[in-house]
Amino acid sequence: MIDERLKSIAEMVDRQGTLLDVGTDHGYLPVYLVKSGKIKAAIASDVSRGSLAKAAQEVAKQKLESSIETRLGSGLEVIGENDKIDTIVIAGMGGILISELIDKRLDYIRKNSIDLIVQPVQSPESVRRYFHENGFEITAEKLAKADGRIYHIIKAKAGSRGSEQAAYVRDDIVFELGELIMSDAGSESKALLRELIGYKLKEQHKIKEKLEITESGNIGERYKEVLRKIESLDEVLRKLD
Repeated sequence: MIDERLKSIAEMVDRQGTLLDVGTDHGYLPVYLVKSGKIKAAIASDVSRGSLAKAAQEVAKQKLESSIETRLGSGLEVIGENDKIDTIVIAGMGGILISELIDKRLDYIRKNSIDLIVQPVQSPESVRRYFHENGFEITAEKLAKADGRIYHIIKAKAGSRGSEQAAYVRDDIVFELGELIMSDAGSESKALLRELIGYKLKEQHKIKEKLEITESGNIGERYKEVLRKIESLDEVLRKLD
């Protein structure tokens, strides 16, 4: 029922209360988590009526109506005053959108010490940067491959400090690839990271070639930026050997 991406998200869930799955689509993740006994209850939400209807059908099919509630709405706006949520999953959206959704309920997340598990489909660096600037601790990170694509899965918990108290400025490559992912000694993780870096290097070399043609020998800031990116990626790749 669930692919490696959703399995990796499920593995990061370690609190047994109520989980909110934002953008639940077919509801496969909350169904899997409840059936496996990892959580007691879930709220499956989606902004799409069609997707939510599919989730409701899956919940009914698995006879889990008493444990999983479906709610129509955008982001964390579906959270009610009496909800006792301890984990929020936001998967399958862009990193910028994920950051915006979290920011709208930042006080609630901090006050209730909620675990966040996010899976951005693009711009993972933007959500990592948001976490860093807003005092979140990234407690776990993993790469997962599904349908030929590599995904970043990031778990974070809010701290007490604000953006003005961020501990230190990280390199862009750390935001892009993930500090915990780069330090993971596991062979599977290294293989996926190598594959991801290989893809990114090809992308940057293509940009470099286009810039060399269009700029006609003039080295602009964009060209320098691409060279720095290639150098950083090559450095991470060398450290993996």
